[in-house]
Amino acid sequence: RVREAGCTTSEGFDKFAITYERCWHLDRESDQADCAWLLCYSLRPKMVHSGVTCTDMCVIGKAGVGPIAEAQVRFALMVSKHQQMEGLGASLEQPKGSVLFSLKNVVHLFGTPETPRPEWGFYRLEACQLGMKYPGKDDPGAPIQKAQVWISNIDLSSMELRCRHPSSLCGATHEHRHARGAMCVPGYGWCNVAAYTGKYTAELGSVYAKAVRNFC
Repeated sequence: RVREAGCTTSEGFDKFAITYERCWHLDRESDQADCAWLLCYSLRPKMVHSGVTCTDMCVIGKAGVGPIAEAQVRFALMVSKHQQMEGLGASLEQPKGSVLFSLKNVVHLFGTPETPRPEWGFYRLEACQLGMKYPGKDDPGAPIQKAQVWISNIDLSSMELRCRHPSSLCGATHEHRHARGAMCVPGYGWCNVAAYTGKYTAELGSVYAKAVRNFC
């Protein structure tokens, strides 16, 4: 979507995909060091988005921080701090209610949703307003609300679309499916609903891409 908005993008870093001739486990120091070298000396991106795992930290998970999440958070903070010091953009996202927002190192760098640091902003959105739909055969097409909070040093206010208290004359009245439990998807089989909602929708990607384009 960022490419469609007219920006040049590099491949992402993910443990489930091969990019730059390898997959990336960014909870490991060796992979972090290699990724940091690419970001600092080779790619030098104007904008970096860090997708920290929310499995442990969200309210429907363990509501804690395991060793993998802790390592990923530490690296995401280093990347964000580097981007900010270089006058470049950074963002990361977690579901609303994640314990990420109360971690000391996160608060030290970003502040809190109530009192953010001057360089950073907290932007809340609800995924049903950006195309998040339930694909299970028991209720196909039902909207999934899933509130998210994005932290960024660029303006993402265009993403702040909410369902029940929107900035509009009339709010939405649809019923939601919750992002929990399992579902059977035709042609795919059974999968976890929360894991499915971890993927960004095309609509969300488009709105984010326009914000990045305005910044770049």
